[in-house]
Amino acid sequence: MRGYHMFRSYGIPESNIIVMFYDDIANSTHNPTPGIVINERGGPDLYKGVPKDYTGKEVTPENFLAVMQGDPELAKQGKKVVNSGPNDHVFIYFGDHGSTEMLMFPSTYLKASDLNKALVSMHEKHRFAELAIYIDACESGSMFRNILADNIKVYATSSSDYNELSWFWNWDDKYDTWLSSFFADNWLDNDETSDLKTETMQQQFQFFKEHNLVNYTHLNVTHSVHSQQYGSKPNGVINRRKAEQNNEAVSKWDAKLVSLEKRIEKTEDINEENRLLAELENLYAGRKYVDKHMTEYVNSIQHLLTVDSNAILNTKQELNDRQCYETLVDTYNENCLQISKLLVREIDSAPVGTGIGVCD
Repeated sequence: MRGYHMFRSYGIPESNIIVMFYDDIANSTHNPTPGIVINERGGPDLYKGVPKDYTGKEVTPENFLAVMQGDPELAKQGKKVVNSGPNDHVFIYFGDHGSTEMLMFPSTYLKASDLNKALVSMHEKHRFAELAIYIDACESGSMFRNILADNIKVYATSSSDYNELSWFWNWDDKYDTWLSSFFADNWLDNDETSDLKTETMQQQFQFFKEHNLVNYTHLNVTHSVHSQQYGSKPNGVINRRKAEQNNEAVSKWDAKLVSLEKRIEKTEDINEENRLLAELENLYAGRKYVDKHMTEYVNSIQHLLTVDSNAILNTKQELNDRQCYETLVDTYNENCLQISKLLVREIDSAPVGTGIGVCD
């Protein structure tokens, strides 16, 4: 939402911006300021004036890819799509949850292979002069690593490496949640404080590399986050003073857990405390169930594996057969546990959304 208002302030017309978000924050019963969404403490309402091009059940991987590629059927329905040509510059931002070569949507997931196929198709059909895509999700580097071609005029930046978590940022006691993400804040802060007529994306990426420390207060440790870049990398360098990040951060994986612990510690209402304790216990039980389920599954096929089951369960293995992996994910999702719902349920108050813009 902050990005939408920023783009509009640059003079980019609303017709050239497409917004896709689930729209479950503003009027949530957990929102102490109904109808208002902020992303910084004491900040302005960002919800007002943001178009609802795609919301709720419309937020799907199929619609996301169709919008990118200018799907004529959606256009016939009066929906906004990217109607771009060979002279246009397209920018895409996606912020949500992620896993190895997957981005999570409310009810399903987008595969890295499908996203990259869409980018190649757009290039072949001359749908842009250049396209830049920023992905803000756990393991977001895996969406492009060893996949994205470097000769199709697509530049991609990820919030984290292929095997790293991403982070939420800026806890607020009034809202009992984190108000933004670490990567998005760095991106938007850099845009607002730089001369965008002269700064290159390579220079902005250097900014991401230098602003890479988060304080994980829950475990009292400091983490480095490693944004990555892929594809047709822009040229240019810039030197900036490294700034320490002091705001409280949390990994997207632990956001729900830490939020509950904070709310339990803060409340003075015994009934509310008991309700939150039950919710926390349920969260832990769910995690244990999934861990047990996966452990039993991996052990049951140990005789088919070339890697020890302990290594599979406790370390990050290199993905070496994408087609097999995707088949496994789809089968598991359809017959065992719905992957996207498991991840989304973990962080049900997180700010998520996507945006696509076309700048002539």
